[in-house]
Amino acid sequence: MVFCREEGSNCLIRLAVGYVFLVAGIQKWLFTERFVQHFQEMNFPLPALSVLFLAIVETGCAILILMNRYVRSAALPLLIIMVVAILWAKLPLFYTKGLWTMLNESRIDVIMILLLLYLLKTHEQRVTLPIRTIYGNMINKREENIRKV
Repeated sequence: MVFCREEGSNCLIRLAVGYVFLVAGIQKWLFTERFVQHFQEMNFPLPALSVLFLAIVETGCAILILMNRYVRSAALPLLIIMVVAILWAKLPLFYTKGLWTMLNESRIDVIMILLLLYLLKTHEQRVTLPIRTIYGNMINKREENIRKV
């Protein structure tokens, strides 16, 4: 698989998380008015700006996770989004419709939180600047040439 070069279940978890957030982000781009209206109904502050912000973050972080780049850095904002989603949208259901409705409505949110925590725990953060990588490659080639002589 092109997207799966690592061993074990990490790849499948990464693909699942990336897929869910990519679809969610694209939907916010395509159906902005519907999401803005939904955020207004929930009394979410600055609904239009919030939807735009979420669309950018969810799409961008999903792409990074799918590409297996900066997975931990991409998982953290998504984790924050999911916690806010549960606190803002799902927890009030407990008071209006009861425990089981809240638990049912928050199933995917809880699963995504668990999977994001797994990605945060298992993925190494390899942050390298392109210049440092290029410079490091030049040094390695130079050392190889010196060893050959």
